[in-house]
Amino acid sequence: MKIAHLAISAVLSVLTLQLQAQCNNVATNGDASGGLTGWNFSTGTGTNWTIQNNTYGSAFVSSYNWCTMNQTIDLWANGYSAVYLDNQQPEISYMQMYVGHTVNFADKYYFKVELRNSNNQVMDSYSLGSQNSPITTTSAWDTVSGSFTNYGNGARYVRIECGGDDAEYWAGYYGTVIDNTIISVEEILNVNICSGSYVWNGNTYSASGQYGGSFTGQYGCDSNVILNLHIGPYNIEDTFDLCQGDTFYFNGQAYTTDDTLGGNFTSYAGCDSNVSYIVHFRPSYDDTIDAYMCPGEGYNFGGQMLFTPGNYTGAFTSVHGCDSLVDLTLDFAPTPFLQLTDYFCAGEGYIFGDTTLNASGLYVRAFPSSYGCDSTVQLTLIQDQVYNNTFQMTLCDGQSIEFGSTTITEAGNYSETFATSGAGCDSNVTLEVDVISLNTGVTATENSLKSKDNDPNTTYRWLNCNQAMAPIAGAASQSFFPILGGSYAVEVTNGDCVDTSACVTFFPVGMQPIENEAMRVFPNPAVDLVTIKWTNDQSIEEVSLTNAMGQVVLTEKLSGSTQQTTIDLGNIPVGTYLLLVKGEEKVRRRSLWCTKHSSNHPDQNPDLPFAFS
Repeated sequence: MKIAHLAISAVLSVLTLQLQAQCNNVATNGDASGGLTGWNFSTGTGTNWTIQNNTYGSAFVSSYNWCTMNQTIDLWANGYSAVYLDNQQPEISYMQMYVGHTVNFADKYYFKVELRNSNNQVMDSYSLGSQNSPITTTSAWDTVSGSFTNYGNGARYVRIECGGDDAEYWAGYYGTVIDNTIISVEEILNVNICSGSYVWNGNTYSASGQYGGSFTGQYGCDSNVILNLHIGPYNIEDTFDLCQGDTFYFNGQAYTTDDTLGGNFTSYAGCDSNVSYIVHFRPSYDDTIDAYMCPGEGYNFGGQMLFTPGNYTGAFTSVHGCDSLVDLTLDFAPTPFLQLTDYFCAGEGYIFGDTTLNASGLYVRAFPSSYGCDSTVQLTLIQDQVYNNTFQMTLCDGQSIEFGSTTITEAGNYSETFATSGAGCDSNVTLEVDVISLNTGVTATENSLKSKDNDPNTTYRWLNCNQAMAPIAGAASQSFFPILGGSYAVEVTNGDCVDTSACVTFFPVGMQPIENEAMRVFPNPAVDLVTIKWTNDQSIEEVSLTNAMGQVVLTEKLSGSTQQTTIDLGNIPVGTYLLLVKGEEKVRRRSLWCTKHSSNHPDQNPDLPFAFS
């Protein structure tokens, strides 16, 4: 049984807080003057910190992955007692400065501060950004600051955490710069006098109130102190938690049940003061827990070592100091067997627990599980294959390809180093690039069009610009012999590269109407026979027909002196042809339309000076 006695006069004595003769910044190495000390720093490739000189002297500088640092400050160990923190609730302030690093300055930053109790439970907190949603820094210093007030009883620890990341992702230290971290606790001095005035910090105070003062410590830092001055009677109110069966004594009388107690007393200062107490008698609590132990080990249950699974009951002390019963269900923790496969690079080691492996093989060892028991891991370790490959690629003129860190637009050989998918080993890849340049130029002669692209791998397709760029049947050579005048273009193709020339206007020689023409061709269109007649004194020596592909499909040589001849078209396919008539001194050209369905075309007039088309 616990018995509570209260000496009222002791409670009413003047409370005095010894001022700390130093900066009231309780953060360790907040200005980086102590190097990489006082904090828990992240380590590893791209996640470690360095110290660099900056605007305010030494500062912490992050690298190219998320770098974090934290520290936990024990306020009790720094002279701020639990009674002082609970009763006075001094303001606990925090501050930190941050800025971006050259050359980008737009780095990443976050800050988090927590006020915790002695069980490390969070009582209050503040966050600025996070790793998932960071603050973007600038070239100007920024400050995050604030304070904890009215936080309740039980405060003990302040935990600070912050982090930075480099926006450029450069090797080295070009990330967020952090400096001047401060955690300060307001100093509070409580003074109670019955009457008169009170002299403090060179000033005389004659009225109750709160007064502030600044004192310079041995390091030249200001410490802020709050004076709570009370002149006159002092009233005390408090609450007590006891266990059922305990006794509370107040003013010589015993109490065993919940009650509200009060009275008037005289303090050591001689003042009449009023006291009011609320007393609670708390019940015992029962609890049920499930726990696990490792095979071959025991479980500590209130000082008793248990080695066998089962159900157990024990008496413990509750948060109010009361006896409470706990029912325990104890079992063996699982010991899993894990099989995994991983890779390593030649010449590099593979860390397996506290062992460095350098060869492929099967390895087995024990690791602690989440229950703290040994769990077996079987590792199949494979040396990752390194590749040295060469590939060929053809680009069209004007195209580009991303190859590692290079954008390729020209022919040549390019080499890059890539990481394998297994262990990230370096592999070399060479890319041989050829660039195809298509020539879309067109040369026009008297009776043909010719593409200027002379590459033997190029294929051609001639298009009729007057018919929505429709392909011309059979016109698939470098040269094209149009029968009719018009606008034409050529599509050139080499591999996967395709381009089209500009449209070219073309009139074959002899297709323009000539007013004084002395040759007539009829009928035109022709079905099976066509008659050619010269009206001058020259004789016809040779007649030929050429198709759209430039192929001569009919040739007839005439003997003797004749000015008119009839040609048999029975074996000539339907189509448009170039008719070439050679005389003794001149050559005449006409466009001839050969068809087997003469009723589909208008009648021809044999007296027209040029052919119908």
